[in-house]
Amino acid sequence: MGSFPCHGAMPKALRDVNTRIWNEWLPNCTEYRLGGNYDIEMYTAPTEDPAKTYSEIWIPVVKA
Repeated sequence: MGSFPCHGAMPKALRDVNTRIWNEWLPNCTEYRLGGNYDIEMYTAPTEDPAKTYSEIWIPVVKA
């Protein structure tokens, strides 16, 4: 699984990380390729300061 941290207020932070994964990292990665057509998203409990929100996006990858 490829794990991508996400810091900041939702939903913008999550959209930004998804954009980087699918439009930048994956198309340019020569070591890994997508290993399935799903993702897993992990969210921590809400914080009083939305800028301190943390989540992760996990995607299945396999060696290219």
